[in-house]
Amino acid sequence: MAAISGRLTQFTYNSVDYDTRTASIEITGEVIETTSSSTADNWKTFLPVGFSSWTATVEGLQLTGVADPPLQTVYDLVIELDATRNYAGNAIITGISTSAGVLTTDPVTKSYTIQGTAALTLTNGA
Repeated sequence: MAAISGRLTQFTYNSVDYDTRTASIEITGEVIETTSSSTADNWKTFLPVGFSSWTATVEGLQLTGVADPPLQTVYDLVIELDATRNYAGNAIITGISTSAGVLTTDPVTKSYTIQGTAALTLTNGA
């Protein structure tokens, strides 16, 4: 089985594509602790609740003429893994970080912290 490499990460707000260089997505599922005082060997026990959530962090370069999308606004997120596979869902930007280098040749970088809202869909192409 061949590994896939990331191709393009972008999210869209008001028809503006924000291209980024790296992205990470974390998908989690909630559980309820069911440990009691009589649990053998002092190991905690859990049951799945069925609720899931996801967050993402995307990083890239500040582009000329492209303003940051507003905080706390729902928008479409797309992270392309290759030409036929991508993650897509609705998301809310909860943080924006800007970093400028010391040298005039250093690019200005952007980092967006994102909270997913509702399902994250993985599209597997042919």
